[in-house]
Amino acid sequence: MTSHLTDGENLAVGSTAALAEGLLLQPTLYWKNARQQGLPFTLRPSLLYRGTGAAICNEVGQMGLQFSVTGRLKSVSSSSGGQLAAAAGGGVVTAAFATPVELVMIQQQRFGSSILSTLVRLFKEHGMFGSGLMRGLGPAVARVRSVHISRLSIFPTSCDMLWVH
Repeated sequence: MTSHLTDGENLAVGSTAALAEGLLLQPTLYWKNARQQGLPFTLRPSLLYRGTGAAICNEVGQMGLQFSVTGRLKSVSSSSGGQLAAAAGGGVVTAAFATPVELVMIQQQRFGSSILSTLVRLFKEHGMFGSGLMRGLGPAVARVRSVHISRLSIFPTSCDMLWVH
C-alpha cells in the first residue's frame, strides 16, 4: 500500500490484515447474505462459517492484490493524482479477482459443497461471462475501486497533508 515497502512486504501486510478480517467478519457476512436471500437468522457455527475457505481466499487475495498493485503503482507517482490513479488501478485488478471468488463463496454459503465443486458447477452451468463466474464485474469494479480509493489514497493523502502543514 505504500511505496516505501517492497512488493513482497505490501503483499504480506495486506494478506495478514485480510486473514484477520476474513475470520472476524465471516458471521456478519453470512448474516448479510442470508438476509438478502430470505434465510432465517442463525448462530449455528456450521452455517455461519460455511464458505469460510472461499471467504478467506477472497479477503487475502483482495487485500494482497490491492496492497501490492497499488504499492507498485504508487511508486511511479507520488502526486495526489497519481495516488488516486494507483488506488483506482488496484481496485480494478482486485475486482476482477473478487467477482468469481465472491460468487463461489455466496453459493457455498447457500448450498454447501467444496470450493472446487462449486466452481466447476458454476462454470459448467453458466460459463465465465454473462450469467457466469464474472457476473457482476461492472458493479464490483465500481464498488472495489471506490473502497480502494478511500482506503489507499484519500486517507493516507489527508494524513500526509495534516502532518506536513
